[in-house]
Amino acid sequence: MSDSNVPPYPGGSSDPYGQQPAGTPAQPNPSTPYGATPPPPAGQPAFGTTPPADPYGAQQPYGAPQQPYGAPNYGGPASAFDVGAAFGYGWERFKSNVGVLVGGVLAWTVGLTVVVVILSTMLLGGAGAAASSDITGSGALAAGLGMGFFVLMALTMVFALVAQAGFTNAALVVTRTGTVSFADFFRIPNLGQVLLTVVLVGLASGIVSFTGVGPVVVSFFAFFALHFAIDKGLGAIDAIKASIDVAMKNVGPLILLMLAVWVAGFVGAMILFVGLLVTYPVALIASAFAYRRV
Repeated sequence: MSDSNVPPYPGGSSDPYGQQPAGTPAQPNPSTPYGATPPPPAGQPAFGTTPPADPYGAQQPYGAPQQPYGAPNYGGPASAFDVGAAFGYGWERFKSNVGVLVGGVLAWTVGLTVVVVILSTMLLGGAGAAASSDITGSGALAAGLGMGFFVLMALTMVFALVAQAGFTNAALVVTRTGTVSFADFFRIPNLGQVLLTVVLVGLASGIVSFTGVGPVVVSFFAFFALHFAIDKGLGAIDAIKASIDVAMKNVGPLILLMLAVWVAGFVGAMILFVGLLVTYPVALIASAFAYRRV
């Protein structure tokens, strides 16, 4: 039976289990030959050897933003983006994919034009022919043209929405891979929710159109809704909510981006149709770049 009042022997320990008190230097192992390197502590690599590699590889912290292809590292917060850098990136990606981008825009434009001409002939022309053979020709003509015009506008809007989704998907592919294929303009993920997203945004703009600035405000808050629906596969409501959240956190940069996009479209329209073949894809890629940054 040990007495707790008895001091330990010189070089010994009062701990009955042989543990070293905190701050006490470790005693040499008597089994280690003099001058030899003592073995490492348990779980530690031997002196002079390379530690084993992390079997899981270098891990990024949760929630760390992914950089788009070729994007500069600003070193600032992930929620900020520079409009000049966005358009610079858009111009560089346009130059390296000019044939495919121009071809995709032309294909959708020509296709929409042909569809509108065919629908106009079928709906408006048919209504006029039916009215001319009726006794009450004037009333039937007005009713037929009115209904035909409404159907024509609705179908044209649907095709225009599909085209916008195709353009956005192609721009997202460019920021993800650096290149784009012709098929990317017509390969639209989550198509149903994408169309519903644009329809809801369009209805909201129509409802507040009497205010004058209402559609501009809706466009601001829904600027990235289509990107979220295509890139993240979100439902229409969730995509709009995500876009609103991003817009509220990036008010200044997003206002500048929208102004730059509108100016690019105006300048392209002033240079006949050829200008839009350049400014429109550049603006689309710049917007997708900003979406990646936020």
